[in-house]
Amino acid sequence: MNKANSTNKVYNYLEKLTKNELINLILQFAPQSFIDNINHQFVSDKEALTIFNKVSKTIDNILSDEDLLYNPDGFEQELLKQLEKIKGLWDKLPIQIGDLIIKIIADVEQAFENGYLYIENYGKEANYFESENVNDYVFQEIG
Repeated sequence: MNKANSTNKVYNYLEKLTKNELINLILQFAPQSFIDNINHQFVSDKEALTIFNKVSKTIDNILSDEDLLYNPDGFEQELLKQLEKIKGLWDKLPIQIGDLIIKIIADVEQAFENGYLYIENYGKEANYFESENVNDYVFQEIG
């Protein structure tokens, strides 16, 4: 069975479900980050700031963790995990989150200058780490 045919069958199946059945499936199979992002949209300003400050501190730790700075894949994974935690807060804290994104960009640039976040190409030239996933996240949330 090809992918398009399979997708169509799933789509047709889901179309026949009731709204409550779809909600139950989402609650059963959605990642916790999805549920958290929805809940974050309804937190108070004080709670939003608390969540943001905790994530911001963790990101600062990631940006100064030498083990992660020598491990671009691990660095990207940890950074995305934290950014995902504040995804539902963009409407409440656009300036703070924007400033955090700018700080991340500046700190990553500084890490490059300090010799971190390089990807070795097995004897070929070294390349800078570039995360399409982080770029996509930023453009999706800002744009």
